[in-house]
Amino acid sequence: AYNRLGDTYYLNRDYGAAISNYDKSVRLNLYDADYALYQKAFCQGLQRDYAQKISTLQSLVQAYPKSSYQDDALFELGRTFERTNQPQVSIGHYKDLISKYPQSNLLNKTLVQLGLAYYNINDFQTSIGYYKQVIERSPNSPETQAALIGLKNAHLELNDVDAFIAYTSKLGNKVQVSVSEQDSLTYRAAEKLYMAQDKKAGPQLERYLSQYPNGSFALNSHFYLAEIYYNGGDAGKALSHYEYVISQPDNFFSELALAKAGGLYYNAKNYQQALVSFERAARISGSGSNSQNALTGIMRSQYQLGNHPAAIEAAERVLVTDKISDILRRETNYLLATSYYKTGAKDKAFPILSKLAAETNSAEGAEAKFLVADILFEKQRFKEAENEIMDFIDKNSPHQFWLAKSFLLLSDIYLKNGDEFQAKHTLKSIEDNYPEQNDGILQATRQKLQLIEANEASQTKNQSKPLEINLKGKK
Repeated sequence: AYNRLGDTYYLNRDYGAAISNYDKSVRLNLYDADYALYQKAFCQGLQRDYAQKISTLQSLVQAYPKSSYQDDALFELGRTFERTNQPQVSIGHYKDLISKYPQSNLLNKTLVQLGLAYYNINDFQTSIGYYKQVIERSPNSPETQAALIGLKNAHLELNDVDAFIAYTSKLGNKVQVSVSEQDSLTYRAAEKLYMAQDKKAGPQLERYLSQYPNGSFALNSHFYLAEIYYNGGDAGKALSHYEYVISQPDNFFSELALAKAGGLYYNAKNYQQALVSFERAARISGSGSNSQNALTGIMRSQYQLGNHPAAIEAAERVLVTDKISDILRRETNYLLATSYYKTGAKDKAFPILSKLAAETNSAEGAEAKFLVADILFEKQRFKEAENEIMDFIDKNSPHQFWLAKSFLLLSDIYLKNGDEFQAKHTLKSIEDNYPEQNDGILQATRQKLQLIEANEASQTKNQSKPLEINLKGKK
């Protein structure tokens, strides 16, 4: 009666009342006391009172060695010790069950649990052995699917998917792994290595693509390989895999693949293809840093292609993006100003260049300083142009090319002011001191010197020509 009351409370999920009635049945010890102990332990487990559950099950095992609940008790002890993170104790109880009750209807479940227990302590080979026992002895049992899943996971951990596929193929119709499942497993093994940043990920991903070139995970594999080669400095291989991702309809990887590919094209001076990539990236990026990066790529590519009106438009869009860094702002203003300059809109370029010219330690600032002086020279504001150059000289800029260009311009200013001596002296100074032989500075210097010297020679010749005096009068 107490057992039936306990069962009623158990079914109504009143586990405290159920335990109380099972206890009364145990104390009477008249009928089914072993059943009462087992049910009591089960209720204690549902209350998550694992210590008491273990104690109750141990009492059952010790007090009723011939009970039909012995195998159930050992199985529950194994599960409870497993749940309380005591895997070795758990394994001992499972093995005890197999040894004492080889015909138990819990045998397959126990083998599966042993496989899981060894899997959880990273003993994957032993785990595989127990899972195979279930599959081979009872291929049609409900536990076979669980064993197959465990077997698959253990092989994944060992990075040995081929062994799993080979094993299951030998089982024939008993157990079948579909082609799509094989595809998935091969990819998952490679992906696991990639996520762990394991160096074997690259070869595994390449292998997946060789086996399943149009597989379900081809897109992911190409992207991960692109990232591996990109980070390893192999731009050519990285680009080939990014191109696959880009060739697909817009997907999870498109934005990053387009940005990386655009950068690789740009670095290879393939500015037209870089522009195509950055423009598509801009269309799908929405807003934020990705949009800013795409617009920056468009601006740079258009500038390098000589499409200065388009570069101006892109630069203006970059300047209004959020959280623009000082470095990017300076570069953008530089490209904007020089694009204005090259399209003849020098009045628009001048104020931007003037701001950039305040800091001549950067290459952009040094060039801007020269361009400011050049614009003033074109406007015939020679004194202001000269002052800009003198200020540039005083700043000790490390950018010798733009300093030399400014000295060349200074010689032109001296010539405009009629001071040929100073112009020649300035050019001689460049010729004697400028170190670079092949950037055009020395060639321009010598051309200007030749013109001055030719002019001097012409003047000397005119001055030394004999004066002819006609003393004969008219008749």
